[in-house]
Amino acid sequence: MKGLLTAGGHGTRLRPITHTKNKHLIPIANRPMLTYAMEYLSDVGIK
Repeated sequence: MKGLLTAGGHGTRLRPITHTKNKHLIPIANRPMLTYAMEYLSDVGIK
């Protein structure tokens, strides 16, 4: 199965952090937030 992970938006609620970095690339526990969603999709068999 293939999946589509949307990562849009301006991240206005996360300012001032998002003035310099996309909100999906902000590190949480030393990993970009986006990697958690990508890892989950992979774990459940979605490419």
